[in-house]
Amino acid sequence: MPANPVRVLVVDDCEEATQLLASVLGRRGHEVRVAHDVEAALQIAQEFTPEVALLDIMIRCESGFFLAQRLRELPGLDGCRLIAMSGFELEQHRELSEASGFRSQLRKPIEPVGLFEAIEGVDH
Repeated sequence: MPANPVRVLVVDDCEEATQLLASVLGRRGHEVRVAHDVEAALQIAQEFTPEVALLDIMIRCESGFFLAQRLRELPGLDGCRLIAMSGFELEQHRELSEASGFRSQLRKPIEPVGLFEAIEGVDH
């Protein structure tokens, strides 16, 4: 179990993926909310104020880069750690990821160890 559980927002248009990640993170002691599109993610983020947001790069006709920028505009989320997720090679998106505020990138399928390292590496 982590020493300091964190609030995590998981955003992916694949419901199975969000539920699996939420379950794994919840069993680890983290408080998790899920969203399957940009608008739901923004609404949840305003109410939940996540410390970490796991964002799929391609979310139903939108981009995770766009969502990252929108999250940064919300009050209280300037310190939220943004983590990109993708089934594609993320190296080609590195510059755009950094410009959008992502601090980490995880390639799907996500291994639990890499997930925990990315989530629990948050400064409190």
